[in-house]
Amino acid sequence: MKENKKILTITGKFDIFSYKTGKKIGSFGYPNETHTYLINGYLKNANIINKPVEKLLIKVLPKPEKKLKNQKDLQFFLYINNDKRHKASTLAHLNKFYVNTNFLKNLNFYEKSFVIGHELGHRFYYNENFCDLFALHFLIINYIDPRFVDFDKILFSNDRKNFIKNSFKFVKI
Repeated sequence: MKENKKILTITGKFDIFSYKTGKKIGSFGYPNETHTYLINGYLKNANIINKPVEKLLIKVLPKPEKKLKNQKDLQFFLYINNDKRHKASTLAHLNKFYVNTNFLKNLNFYEKSFVIGHELGHRFYYNENFCDLFALHFLIINYIDPRFVDFDKILFSNDRKNFIKNSFKFVKI
């Protein structure tokens, strides 16, 4: 049977089985909770919520403002620190980015992923809006639904909030 990754919204617990071997991979989910999952296997005991099919429309990334000299420029080191002066910051010329622990503890998985994507965007862009757009692409490429990001919580400038909210939309097909 051919492998077929799919994103599904499922309520409650469910089992995933391998396409190749038919063996159980594991049990996932939480009772009485609804979550969206990337599935690469077939399901048993899954309460799938039928949602209308949606297509994601997202702005194209602009040409990078910074040039990469070599592959090492793509390597980054993540540091979690307790510096109250910054929520998150990047030292792109040293290939380091820092995230404040107090900032992280108030964010969910989707918001943390957006922050990391934004900081990675600084490797290519100076402009904060372009880094936010890079973060959106980072989420989509990694199968993370941007609808679960509370942009009001992580973006404090109204200009940036409006830019990012107008950068993508889901259209019912």
